[in-house]
Amino acid sequence: MSSDANSSSYRSTATRTPPKTFLNVDFSQKDEAKRLGARWDPNQKQWYVPAGGDLAPFARWLPDVASTVRETYDLLALSPEGISLRELIHQVRLAVRQALPESWWVRAEIAKVDNKFNSTVFLELVERDQTREVASIKAVIWNAELMLSRFSRRTGHGLAADMQVLVLARVEMQDRFGLRLVIDEIDPAYTVGVMASRLQAIRQTLQQEKIIDGNRQRPLPDDFFRVAVISPEGAAGLGDFQAGADPLARFAICQFHYLTAIFQGPKAKNSLLSAIHAALALPALDALAIIRGGGAMADLHWLNELELARAICRSPIPVITGIGHQKDQTILDEVACCVAGTPSKVIALISETIRHRAARTRDDFNAIQAVVERRLTQADHQVEVYAQTLRIAARRTLIEAEKMVEARRSSVSDRAIFKVDVAEQRMTVFHENVQASAWHWTRRVAEEIHRLLREILGQGLEKTLQRGFVLVRDNDLRPVTSRALAAQQTRLILEFHDGRLPVNRGINDG
Repeated sequence: MSSDANSSSYRSTATRTPPKTFLNVDFSQKDEAKRLGARWDPNQKQWYVPAGGDLAPFARWLPDVASTVRETYDLLALSPEGISLRELIHQVRLAVRQALPESWWVRAEIAKVDNKFNSTVFLELVERDQTREVASIKAVIWNAELMLSRFSRRTGHGLAADMQVLVLARVEMQDRFGLRLVIDEIDPAYTVGVMASRLQAIRQTLQQEKIIDGNRQRPLPDDFFRVAVISPEGAAGLGDFQAGADPLARFAICQFHYLTAIFQGPKAKNSLLSAIHAALALPALDALAIIRGGGAMADLHWLNELELARAICRSPIPVITGIGHQKDQTILDEVACCVAGTPSKVIALISETIRHRAARTRDDFNAIQAVVERRLTQADHQVEVYAQTLRIAARRTLIEAEKMVEARRSSVSDRAIFKVDVAEQRMTVFHENVQASAWHWTRRVAEEIHRLLREILGQGLEKTLQRGFVLVRDNDLRPVTSRALAAQQTRLILEFHDGRLPVNRGINDG
């Protein structure tokens, strides 16, 4: 049998069989009543029959409600000067005790909880319709530790305002505190059911509106530059978050916008809604973080509101929650893009994402630099090949021309001389053309290399420098890639996105 079934069976049995039946026993008859099995209630100062006891032997002491009411009326009528307030309350107490001797299972909503005493809890219970409060009464739990511990284990929450409860209670009238309920038991299954039904109703509404996956299916950004943070004012969890966020903000790596809101109590819903709308109105946000440090789990139910869940589902940016509890999540955690658990884990997620992005940027820069160097080496080699080819061709042409001149020199001296002159002129022109062609190709290759270098550097280095990184060069403008190389230089040049800054190192600089 399930726990809910056991609880339901227990409630129905308790309703049919009252825990106690109080008796009207005169002082002279107390020993006889005690012998028959009656017991003394020190709080009520009255003898009673325990739950399930046979009432037949105690028939002469059983209360007569009608008689008590008549006696009270006669007492009031026969007192021309009236009766004292204490006597009136005593008569009311007798009437209540006679009319309502049993304990009853009562459904109510907690309006206020006061547990400033270790073993006693005072409550204010109310009933509301759609628009207003229609009933209220004060209540007390004596020796509350065991009852509240059992309730907390079953529900995961302590007693809190705005919580629906089902209590086994008896009515009492006190001289100073008036009419109130004394609670003997609380049914945790009822409260769990109400909470679960409320959450399920919110889920169904979001599903019907087709927005339940609106935020949790959004991808987290690859990098964080601007993040809005909503938290209670002065919360310990906010301090944990800022311990990791302040260094990022100090070095202009990521900017954080902090907004405060109330996270528990009747004003929590409207306060959080206002904070969410204010955050989403900020420009160029990468994410919204909603954080709250550890606290009573009973405070979480204030966050289970349809309007809050709907606002997160419709958020155009990813929402990250760190509300302080991982086991007991709220509806906000269910619909958010990412559930980090605690404020510290939220800022750890943001910091780790930024570190990964910076590492990828560094790797991209190194890859670009390697490509540039490889292209330059290939261009130098190609120019050398072209130059060598030109030299070989020129030498071959000269040799062939000399052979032709020498062969014809002996036969036709003048013509040979003329031919030599022509050949030399042609050689000169050819040499000049070859030289001009070589310089032309060399210049075009160099220009293409510089163009590619500017294009590559323009795509990655400048943007990286604008993010706050600095490129360190030696005096010959070569990149310095390690501390050991930097230590060997007496002069370094720091390259920022807006220019270079020479730095002279002292002999003892670290």
